[in-house]
Amino acid sequence: MSCHKYQLDIELLPALDVGDGRFQQAISHLQQCPRCLARYEAARKLDAVLAAGLNALDPPASFPAKIMSYIQYSLLPLLRKTIFEEVKATDIHPPARWIHQQIQLRFPDTSLQSVCRHLTILKEAGNILECDFGEGFKRYDGNLNDHCHFICRQCDGIYDIFRPARQLVKLTEIQQLGYRVLEPKLELRGICKKCNIV
Repeated sequence: MSCHKYQLDIELLPALDVGDGRFQQAISHLQQCPRCLARYEAARKLDAVLAAGLNALDPPASFPAKIMSYIQYSLLPLLRKTIFEEVKATDIHPPARWIHQQIQLRFPDTSLQSVCRHLTILKEAGNILECDFGEGFKRYDGNLNDHCHFICRQCDGIYDIFRPARQLVKLTEIQQLGYRVLEPKLELRGICKKCNIV
C-alpha cells in the first residue's frame, strides 16, 4: 500500500469536495492504513489548537503527548492546506505575494519562498492552476472547471468566463488548417461589466 500516493490528498481532505474522486480515494486509504489515520487525526487536533490561538510549540500541560510527536509532521501539511484553502476561497486569481500576506495572519514566520514552494507542489499535483497573464509574475486559480479568463484593461480585474475555450473558438476550422489542438486556452481582454457602466 503506497501511502505517498495519497499523502497530499489526505492533507487537503477537509478542503476537497465530497464528490471529488480524490476525496473518496483518500477516505478509502485512511480506512485501510492505521498509520495514516493516526497522523490525520493528529493533524486535525493540531488544527483545532492553532484555530484556538494556542502556540503549538508551547502547548498546555494537558496537551496530549501523542499529538506532540506528530507536530513536526503536521505543521507542513497544515500550512499547505491553508494555502490551498486561500486560493480556493477567492476568485481574484491571487499572486504568491498576496497569498503570502494572508498566510502570515496565521503563520507569521512563514516566508514567501515557502509559500511559493507549496504552491508549486499544489500546482504539480493538479490541485490548483498557475496562470501567466504577462504581468511579470504568476497568479493562481483554485477553479479547476474548464473556463476562460477575461482581463479588464481599466481596472486590471480578472474574471472567470464559464464557457470552455472549445465552445468559443471553432477548433474544427483550426484543425482543418493542419493544427492539432491539445490544450485549448483562451484569454479575453477588454472592458469588464463594472467599468463599462461608468
